[in-house]
Amino acid sequence: MKIPSKKDLIKISDYIWEIPKSFREDMKVPARIFASEEMINELLAEESTSIWQLINLATLPGVYKYSLAMPDIHSGYGSPVGGVVAFLKEEGIVSPGICGYDINCLHPESKILTEFGYYLPIKSIKEEVLPLIDKNKKEITKGKIALILKRKENNFLYSIKTRLGYEIKVTADHPIYTPYGMVEAEKLKEGDRLVIYPFKGVRYQKPKHILLIDENDILKAFGELNLNKGGRAYEQIVKWLKERKFLPLYLDDKKIPYLIKILGYILGDGSIIYLKKSKKLHSYFYGKYKDLLKIQKDLRELNVKSKIYSRKRVHKFKNTYGKIYKFKHNEICLKVSSTAFSLLLYLLGSPIGKKTEKEFRIPQWLKLSPLWYKRLFLASFFGAELSKPKNIKNNKFNLYAPTLNINKNINLTQNGIQFMNEIKNLLLEFGIKTSTVKVVEELGIKNKTIGLRMQIKSELENLLKFFEIVGFEYNEEKQKLACWASAYLRY
Repeated sequence: MKIPSKKDLIKISDYIWEIPKSFREDMKVPARIFASEEMINELLAEESTSIWQLINLATLPGVYKYSLAMPDIHSGYGSPVGGVVAFLKEEGIVSPGICGYDINCLHPESKILTEFGYYLPIKSIKEEVLPLIDKNKKEITKGKIALILKRKENNFLYSIKTRLGYEIKVTADHPIYTPYGMVEAEKLKEGDRLVIYPFKGVRYQKPKHILLIDENDILKAFGELNLNKGGRAYEQIVKWLKERKFLPLYLDDKKIPYLIKILGYILGDGSIIYLKKSKKLHSYFYGKYKDLLKIQKDLRELNVKSKIYSRKRVHKFKNTYGKIYKFKHNEICLKVSSTAFSLLLYLLGSPIGKKTEKEFRIPQWLKLSPLWYKRLFLASFFGAELSKPKNIKNNKFNLYAPTLNINKNINLTQNGIQFMNEIKNLLLEFGIKTSTVKVVEELGIKNKTIGLRMQIKSELENLLKFFEIVGFEYNEEKQKLACWASAYLRY
């Protein structure tokens, strides 16, 4: 990092100092600093990163006349705070501010995770929505890319590797998040603690352009389900779907990732109910309030209205050994009253009615999808149905095998096994091994339902693959525990 000395500066006036274009061969314009002589002496004595950042601004394409520094200049992220620069419209307008600093300071092959759990090298990022850390709330949120900056780095890169094996290549001024705040890479030292996010996801693949649903499917389903045909009900449903651009629906549509997550969750902890009196459909999702808010947010992305309700319920059931269980529960439910949306989920593969009493399989279109679609489906289904990461009781060093249990009516046992085996096969595509599907009678209701069980094998590498590649959607607690478990296993 080459910082100018006072000899390198040209004094324009008592309060304007210029770093000439000749100072660094990649500078396209001079850099000017508005400061008194006392201030400039202090700035140079500090060997401030802010001056280096100001010089970097002078290297950007289309930069006009000067890069400027106000008297309050100090180190920023990419651009110095107090830095000002203009660009020629013909060559593009950029803002070298906080929104672009990651692009400006990372190696082009750096993997960037997106909101849907796929990653891309940073050089290929365009319009993706990225997960972000809300430092105040200490939670993962998301944000859209406002701007991308690219430049050639003339100096060396720092390669930072953590004890757990995570590695990143960055420029000297790239801010790294630590428990003590953001620290520039060149100021880190061996033994410093860094904040990491262990989840990795899968690489992006472009989905195929395959037709999933058209108006003929809606007409056919209307007859199959005996929906309300009064007035203009059919026309209104088609209109609703077309207004939200669900008709026709293709595999590569931008709405599909949201629909996959919602489908995965409703197959686990939700249901579509047919109302006999009105001949309409409603969709219900059950879970924790904070997780249902995330589903509601995704529904808003699809322009679908929903409401969250809470009620106290008393549950009572008898297992296969005749033992009666009774407990109280505060049930939180997200409800979508739109028949059109429920019809859409049905056509994508969700059964209508109690899932224990219905035959259903993994939809064929999902099997033709890229891996990141399959991960979204599995992670959402597991967010509802898979056991959370947990250490074995009285053995704090080992983890339980994550377990999937489902119930089926006795006469649908074979269908349940087929569904579980399809989940097993999807996991195998990620290299994740599972146990064979077992019938567990005590999970069922005597003479009525049977319990089926499958486990993610608890070998270290297998668990790491599951936690880091698949993980959980719509379940904040499980995903947080998965990250902790992953870091612990690597440790």
